[in-house]
Amino acid sequence: MYLWSLLGNDLMGRPIQHGITDDMAKAMRAAEPLLKDGRAFICVIEEVRLRINVTGLDENYAATGKRWNGRRNRNDGVHWQLIAGSADPALIYRVPESLYQGDLRGLVALMSTTSMTLIT
Repeated sequence: MYLWSLLGNDLMGRPIQHGITDDMAKAMRAAEPLLKDGRAFICVIEEVRLRINVTGLDENYAATGKRWNGRRNRNDGVHWQLIAGSADPALIYRVPESLYQGDLRGLVALMSTTSMTLIT
């Protein structure tokens, strides 16, 4: 699975578009027109795995450590760069201390599926 976000010139602002798909090429194709015409500055595509939140049995996504950044190049195309690294378990999995009294760390993914668009 792949989560993707198109960010504008204000990188701290809300994404212009974002979604989830099972095909990275679909996310790239959705992002490229907005990158080429300048409406978006960068597209970030992150490979994720589906996880189950044990405190509420909700579905969450955990990053695998692979990410692609897409930007417009000088030839009016889009350049995609793979940024690979190991996923940091301290950032991906965690149960807030208010929800447990024992040692349950590592069971809940932080990434939520709210406001995601499914591309098929």
